[in-house]
Amino acid sequence: TDPAPVHPPAQNPPADVLLEIDYGGQGRMVYDAFLTADGGHLLVQTDTLSAEVIDLASGETWPFTPPTYLYEGDVFVQSAGILVVAYYPRENGNITFWRVSPGDEEAQLLGSASGTEPYVITATLSPDGSTFAAGYNNGTIKLYNTANGSLIRSISAHNDNVTSLDFSPDGRYLVSDSFSFDANTFVFTVSSGAKAATLTTEGWEPGVVAFSPDGRWVSATAGDGTHIYSTSNWQATGTVIAGVWEGVFTCDSSGLMLRSASNGSQSDVYSLATGELAETLDGYPVFCLSDGRAAAVDVEDDVVTVKVVSP
Repeated sequence: TDPAPVHPPAQNPPADVLLEIDYGGQGRMVYDAFLTADGGHLLVQTDTLSAEVIDLASGETWPFTPPTYLYEGDVFVQSAGILVVAYYPRENGNITFWRVSPGDEEAQLLGSASGTEPYVITATLSPDGSTFAAGYNNGTIKLYNTANGSLIRSISAHNDNVTSLDFSPDGRYLVSDSFSFDANTFVFTVSSGAKAATLTTEGWEPGVVAFSPDGRWVSATAGDGTHIYSTSNWQATGTVIAGVWEGVFTCDSSGLMLRSASNGSQSDVYSLATGELAETLDGYPVFCLSDGRAAAVDVEDDVVTVKVVSP
């Protein structure tokens, strides 16, 4: 096979620019661009209904034809290939699992799960890409094997829509939350499906949860904001980020970041120690690189730029 093309770096780029690609100069329109979960690859989907993965370290490019529109969190890059999970939130229970192997352009169907009721509300991939967790409108969570689409187990978790799911970085735990009529936030052991902890918050809540990259913390929203819990004992630390009902942890696990209220292209970072606004990063969303630094992906006039926004 022909060697993978290489995207040359920008000419005399600023110190914070890792990669810059002018797709407009190639006559292509960029639909979306984001970093994959491993932190080492940029994925770009263009108007030609094609996509490519670029290795940030080498610049080598792997073009492929995706089976569907690609979303961050539903794509996993590993040595065996690119894993793509396709589903349509709030429409139905259909989920398909695809893989594009090195040297292939077309995706291979690995397996599927189907159904009209219940339907998928939210979903997430495990850190190693082996397990897909889907939360449904009837409060059920289902775990699927991404290698073949088979059902691993079903967990009767909530009394209402499952609105948010996240795996711990080591893949041992899954935290879940639901809509306001079910105030409970649960942590499940992935290997057994058993409940490991209940995180107590106020009755009204939007139901957004996340684990920190170092696995030490988990966040859960409530009516008064976002609460931080320690994973060593699943107890609240006492930090409440008032008025914040979404967000992900910073790459160094010291803060919670979300789209800035004053500038939608920036990210506000709140301290886990004080709950107060600590800094604003020049980029949104912010992704964690494989070396722990934070980066943002900017798309303007079909030019994709990956820049470091925090050490």
